[in-house]
Amino acid sequence: MEKKKTPANSRGRPREFCEELALDAAMRVFSMKGYQATSLTDLTEEMGINRVSLYAAFGNKEALFVKAMTRYLELGNRRFTECLAAPTAREGIEKFLVEAVLMFTSTDGPGVCFITQGPLSLSDASDETCRFVAEKRSDIELMMKKRLDQGVAEGELGTNTSTADLARLFAVSVQGLALQAQHGGKKQALLRVVALTMALIKA
Repeated sequence: MEKKKTPANSRGRPREFCEELALDAAMRVFSMKGYQATSLTDLTEEMGINRVSLYAAFGNKEALFVKAMTRYLELGNRRFTECLAAPTAREGIEKFLVEAVLMFTSTDGPGVCFITQGPLSLSDASDETCRFVAEKRSDIELMMKKRLDQGVAEGELGTNTSTADLARLFAVSVQGLALQAQHGGKKQALLRVVALTMALIKA
């Protein structure tokens, strides 16, 4: 009897997996450890795939980092955009900071290293990726400035308000809250910091 041939396209075929779930797993690793401290072994173990599958689906570590950071920001920015849609700029910014604290201190949260890690250098990644990371990390500040500008236009904030300075202050606050949470800061303590920070905007 003739031996049945194995189809050529089935030889060596990688194990099937859900790319979205694998990307979410990579996002968690990078957001907990940062780019430099994350190894390929860390990634493959958390993603549940081998290196061949990782390269085939996502490219190299740098390309995967870009995809993971994009995913992280998409999830976070969606939540922050909803906060900033509050009736007033002050309420929107406060909701934004509170949501940041809840996200950073949640045991089920995505981690904070995307926010707290230092800028990538050319020894870490390509110039294109370094610029991408820098631009994406400035998105928080731009989102806040846009909402503050709206507050000025609607008469909620004075026309002499420096929305650029305020937005930078609040963006730095987000980074500080993330760093504190990363080093064990508790939710209630960080929420008190938010309350003090919001006192800088006159009601």
